[in-house]
Amino acid sequence: MTLKDRPEVRYALWQAYQRKCAICYKDFFNYSDLQIDHIIAESKGRDSKEFQEILKKYNLPSDIDLNSLENLRPSLGKCNKLLRVAE
Repeated sequence: MTLKDRPEVRYALWQAYQRKCAICYKDFFNYSDLQIDHIIAESKGRDSKEFQEILKKYNLPSDIDLNSLENLRPSLGKCNKLLRVAE
């Protein structure tokens, strides 16, 4: 089970963001609407030029763990889907 799928992590992120979507800032009315989003998408690919530019722009280490808590945030399903389409 990945970190983002662990119930205690999902609940902790939901609480840490005050039960709001980290993308649109709307309140979660139902915990079941919660999705966990990667701030830096896994789909960027470590070897891509875009990924390297993100690391440089935000002064991040090259060995950043994209599945760490620091790269996870709660989102509403519709917001998460919109981000995926935009990529």
